[in-house]
Amino acid sequence: MELLWVTEPVNNQPYNAKIRPFLVIRAISGDQSSAQAIIEQIYSLYESSLKLQKYGFEEIEFPRLTEIISGVQIEDSIAIVKDEREENLNNQFLSAAYSIDVFDSYAHDMSSIMNELTEQPYSMFFLFSCFQHN
Repeated sequence: MELLWVTEPVNNQPYNAKIRPFLVIRAISGDQSSAQAIIEQIYSLYESSLKLQKYGFEEIEFPRLTEIISGVQIEDSIAIVKDEREENLNNQFLSAAYSIDVFDSYAHDMSSIMNELTEQPYSMFFLFSCFQHN
């Protein structure tokens, strides 16, 4: 699972860019049908959660996401990772997750990253988590 934020320029606003959030779900499995089943199960969990909290969302196909990302200026990319590890989640749906530590240079929450993104059109930030599904 990846949480991806892509910025796009805006006009007549006090900030330079709007942020479009994306949730990317991928699966690796021995066959396509079990990978598809894993994706559908995880998608269903997120869909229920978002609807329960009254968030709107739209499912898009990978080629459309690729088109959106193509505007990002990759040559200026940087990566910020402090530490990585596998965490035991004690959850029947997702038993383990790949995780990274909090980014100390960006304060105690994600607001500093969000504020920086609103000043940077054609940029992106993503968090990647790898879940082990049993």
